[in-house]
Amino acid sequence: MYRSKSLVQLPSEAVRSGAIRVCNAANHPEGCNCGFGPATSSPTDRPLPTARTFEARKVSILENKRARFPCAANPAASGRAPLYRSHRMGVEAITKYGKIADSEAKRQGVDPIMVRAILYYENADGHKGGLDKKLDEWGLSRSQQPMSLRADLWSGLGVTRDSPPRQHIRAAVTLIKRITDRLDDPTPDRIGTLWNSLSARRVTQRGTRIGWIYDDQPWLEQE
Repeated sequence: MYRSKSLVQLPSEAVRSGAIRVCNAANHPEGCNCGFGPATSSPTDRPLPTARTFEARKVSILENKRARFPCAANPAASGRAPLYRSHRMGVEAITKYGKIADSEAKRQGVDPIMVRAILYYENADGHKGGLDKKLDEWGLSRSQQPMSLRADLWSGLGVTRDSPPRQHIRAAVTLIKRITDRLDDPTPDRIGTLWNSLSARRVTQRGTRIGWIYDDQPWLEQE
């Protein structure tokens, strides 16, 4: 272990007299960084607060404050596709917006397959009978294309109801990143669960479905 030369070469008389204070395993002042013992703890060493409710998690995300979002595994969730699933709509969304999603994911340091999985899911499983665009135009949709992000909840991430697709995707990727950073074990099904239901404390059916899409990447298939 490294020690400064001045400490090693101190005269023993000065040390015994107490004129000079020496750090060692038995005599270690708090806050010292000599290497013999713990220094004063930094904020990053302190336990993270645990956020369990929707509001607490929303505040953590919007203010970008560190926290833990517990989300337990759920082997009972099958992730089965709904009967109304439209593979065609999912692929069309990837074809149209996939490169923008990839670019934004790279810019923010997010797994691009995770972003694509959510983009596919929201259009293949979460479509509104093909009326998504019209409902957005009429101001009747609760969440907006192309990733079904709710502007009323996430305007603090820089998105509005009328945001262009690139800005919408940027806000969605920011949300995915902040959810990922707050999970102890950020598996695709957990990320997908909190994307779909931020207050969830256990992996949901829809989260498992997103995890399955992440693994399978169905947009690579032919109809």
